[in-house]
Amino acid sequence: MTRGPLPLREWRGPLRAWGLGLLACLLVGLAVALAMVHVSSTFTPSGLGTRFAGPETDTISPHTVLSLLQTTHTHLFTLAFLQAVLGGLFLLSGAPERLRAWLGGGTFTLILADHAAMWTVKLAGAAWSPLLLLSGAAMTTALLMEWGWCAADLLRRRR
Repeated sequence: MTRGPLPLREWRGPLRAWGLGLLACLLVGLAVALAMVHVSSTFTPSGLGTRFAGPETDTISPHTVLSLLQTTHTHLFTLAFLQAVLGGLFLLSGAPERLRAWLGGGTFTLILADHAAMWTVKLAGAAWSPLLLLSGAAMTTALLMEWGWCAADLLRRRR
């Protein structure tokens, strides 16, 4: 008889402690990221426009493009890894299969959309900052949904 992966709510001992520790670190990291964006932009379209598009000028300097390339490179790899770990845990959760399929792969798409929105604001101007606000909110919501379901499964006692 072949058995599938061990569901999160059946994790015990060190494996359960590892899962809860990982989720705690991910939650703190996400909270720090949200605090950084809030402090730098106040989560408003005008604040995000200033943060990512910079001051209104007729040209985009190579320095600002290089800075955005470096930020994109770092954040894209970091968020992809975060989603690989969190999404992998989420696939082991008790969430309905359709939700696991949508969030498991869809969150990667939301990460890409958020980075595309940063570039759109940079290259097309601050008027596009509501797009960045929406894409960031969608990505964060998806990550928090995965996190919440995993935490609930790990904290739930097996009957």
